[in-house]
Amino acid sequence: MVGRDRLALDLSISWRKLLSAKVNGLALAAFIVVLGYLWVRDSFSLSFRAFLYLHPFLSLIFSQDMMYDEIASGLLENVLFAGGRFRHYLLSKSAMTAATGLGVSLAIFSGYALYGLSTHQLGFADFARFVAGILVGLYYAFLAGALSFFFRSGSNVLIIIVGQFVLVAGLLLGASQRMGFIERLTAPVAQGIGARLEFLSVSVLIPNITIARHSWLNLLGIAVGALFFFALQVWKVRSLELRQR
Repeated sequence: MVGRDRLALDLSISWRKLLSAKVNGLALAAFIVVLGYLWVRDSFSLSFRAFLYLHPFLSLIFSQDMMYDEIASGLLENVLFAGGRFRHYLLSKSAMTAATGLGVSLAIFSGYALYGLSTHQLGFADFARFVAGILVGLYYAFLAGALSFFFRSGSNVLIIIVGQFVLVAGLLLGASQRMGFIERLTAPVAQGIGARLEFLSVSVLIPNITIARHSWLNLLGIAVGALFFFALQVWKVRSLELRQR
């Protein structure tokens, strides 16, 4: 089987698995319903802002059930993946998942952009926020992919979401003791290198805040994080040896 045919087969299997996961379809449907409700009940502006800050979570949810279950299920011992070809399949699945999240976000954004430009409700800053959101989505996809080597099913996604919730709750509950820190995080522009590094450290844990206040330092930090977790996936896959049955 030539390389092109192998890649097409790997992508086809990955695509079928993405479509067959009920959680993915339910999450996407719920997301679209919420955006539509906000648009109808309130305004295009509120619906669009919700899209900008929430669409990276689609990439995160699509990344559940990535590696652990594939390795433990015995599927990779199939003759289709003989000769170490399972490694190409796992990397293709990771790339397909990230590309699907990006493609869905781009498709929804295109609808907003057409309406927003025709009604003069969209500006350059909105496009910049969307690009930042795409970067955050890739970060989520590769982070969840790296975690999926150690956690079964959707536990990798759940850990990220619960961890973010606990961190935000901790910041809010301890706001009176950390008022200066909270003010620096919520300021429109970070003042000084110390404040910039603080924001960068928090954005690694809660990357969505980068969409609200994106700077080259924050975007670079998220990009480096995404590349690190993707490289970690590549290293884990290449060093993976299946158990002989």
